[in-house]
Amino acid sequence: ICKSECDGRTVSIDLDLDTRIRPVNADLFETDYTDKIAPRVIDERIHFLMNDMLKDVVQRGTAKKAKTLKRSDLAGKTGTTNDQIDAWFNGYQKGIVASVWVGFDQPRTLGRSEFGGRAALPIWIEFMKHALKDVQEDVSQLPTGVVAARIDPETGAKAHASQNNTMREYFLLENPPRERLPETVIPAVDGKSLRTPQQLF
Repeated sequence: ICKSECDGRTVSIDLDLDTRIRPVNADLFETDYTDKIAPRVIDERIHFLMNDMLKDVVQRGTAKKAKTLKRSDLAGKTGTTNDQIDAWFNGYQKGIVASVWVGFDQPRTLGRSEFGGRAALPIWIEFMKHALKDVQEDVSQLPTGVVAARIDPETGAKAHASQNNTMREYFLLENPPRERLPETVIPAVDGKSLRTPQQLF
């Protein structure tokens, strides 16, 4: 477990990996990194966009079971290796990062239904329930140079003002969503119009 407080920055810190195996009731192993220099490694706008995408994994993706924690500041990614040999969930909140791995000492399949969101995520949720018990929910601030837009989830293009099935996404100011193109109508030989191939299927 790596604890960090980066004020919304993405920084690089050399960590010490503790590989010792302890019983459940053993003392927690912690290392203080507050005196280490942590240089910024990516643009804060890119950090915001990546963080927002990983939040979507929790809000409407493979880790949506974590919504039971009733927080909007959680993000992460599920993972499963070939043949379900390993199941992972790597997730975080602004002040704490936790990774869960489920597998056998001698690699073999966990079972056909054991994916990261099924095998590893529940353990992460149980840990975070206690780790974040008295932690205030964080609200991300929109950095300068990032804009929000409503998009069509099927095309990724900017949604019409009257469209209902839209999603809010964030974009770099210099790379907004493309304008939606007008519907293409293909004239038929008999004078009747045909729908586009996308609409046919």
